Amino acid sequence: MNQWTKLCASAALATLICTSHAQILIGQTAGYSGQVAAGVKETADGAMLYLDAVNAKGGVNGQKIELVSLDDKFDPKLAGENARKLIEEQNVLAMFLTRGTPHTEAMIPLLEKNGVALIGPSTGAMVLHQPVRKYIFNVRATYQREAEKAMTHLASMGMTRIAVVYSDDSFGADGIIGAQKGLTASKLTPVVLEKFNRTKPDFAPIAVKLASANAQAVLMVASGAAVVDAAQARAQEAAEKARRPGADFAALAREFSDAPEGKTGGELGLRSTDRYPELFVEALRQVPVGGVAGPVRSGAGFHVLKVLERSQGVLPATVLKNHVRHILLRTNPQQNEAAAAQRLADYRRRIERGEATFEALAREFSQDGSAKQGGDLGWAAPGRYVPEFEQVVESLQPGQISEPLVSRFGVHLVQLLDRREVPLTPREQRELARNALQEKKLEDAYVTWAQEQRARAYVELRDPPQ
Repeated sequence: MNQWTKLCASAALATLICTSHAQILIGQTAGYSGQVAAGVKETADGAMLYLDAVNAKGGVNGQKIELVSLDDKFDPKLAGENARKLIEEQNVLAMFLTRGTPHTEAMIPLLEKNGVALIGPSTGAMVLHQPVRKYIFNVRATYQREAEKAMTHLASMGMTRIAVVYSDDSFGADGIIGAQKGLTASKLTPVVLEKFNRTKPDFAPIAVKLASANAQAVLMVASGAAVVDAAQARAQEAAEKARRPGADFAALAREFSDAPEGKTGGELGLRSTDRYPELFVEALRQVPVGGVAGPVRSGAGFHVLKVLERSQGVLPATVLKNHVRHILLRTNPQQNEAAAAQRLADYRRRIERGEATFEALAREFSQDGSAKQGGDLGWAAPGRYVPEFEQVVESLQPGQISEPLVSRFGVHLVQLLDRREVPLTPREQRELARNALQEKKLEDAYVTWAQEQRARAYVELRDPPQ
């Protein structure tokens, strides 16, 4: 290190400056094979993209940066040996992007002995922050801070029934400290606080407790594999209950589902098969009406499915039209979803008590173009509104007012004024077919866009210390 005139640590390593070597060597030891291989490869690929860009512009003071990576198979002992080779035999200027707390701890004596910096360890363990270590440059928050902010964020959304599940290791210990701090700051206590054995997790009894507590949100401080196991256990419990004779699937959806339509019983509506995910179609292909399938896993999580109805794909001759009005409050930094929902719930109480009319409140407070008409949206056939709005409308009886509901436009209070069945004109049938085709194209475009976004995104798969 004495041959170097300047070392300025940063996440990007772009300010590492040398004076005598023709090349800037940066060392890395990480689990390129083993249980964290996928995450390691993604982060390393991201780092290389940046280093390649720096080198393409001439490097640092005309000298190119080379990242020398060794596979430690996510073994702390091998991580320490790799670090020794990189520091003492290959004379790397700095170490970079290690993975795992004990793996990082194993190289600390080498860093201090040789005066080599470690930049960007991929761990938020407190042991790397306290006491302050001269040669370690952390570029991410601690596990404690992350858990604390998760709690305060959930509280800011109006969540009051929050459960915390954590592993029985140092990772879980750090997380629970931060979670408790965030809950205390929000004047909340967890409805469930459960620790599980990391090596032999059993989530079935925990899933029962979560369901009984009616938790609005669950913070899991655990490895990605443990989170998946917990979600699967909860889905399995829901599936078993759904298969019992006389089971109320809608009630189970409201109890277990994390999907937006779960609040209204989980019903997705009668659609053509091309408007459902292929996974759903395949899972239900041999399931009779009234039958249940699942859990089946998708990229979004685990699904339990029930066939409510099957019909031949012909255009209807008649359609049920709904006459509705609504009050819309848009969300902004000064008014989040929880605050808007609270205001609308107050409006609903005033209407039910006869203190105000729906029309008057809509004229005064609604932030929709329909406000001048007292929130009146006129008569509409199915497909007119966004799905989350339409599902609530279909669940109402004439004269009934909904609970506040969230859509992409904001938070709504909806009243169904009337419902009637009317014949469809040939023109309306064509429009119905056109709308269905357009919706399918939009869904396909969204899937393509989402895939592109995921391909560009930086994703960190965090595993606890081994």
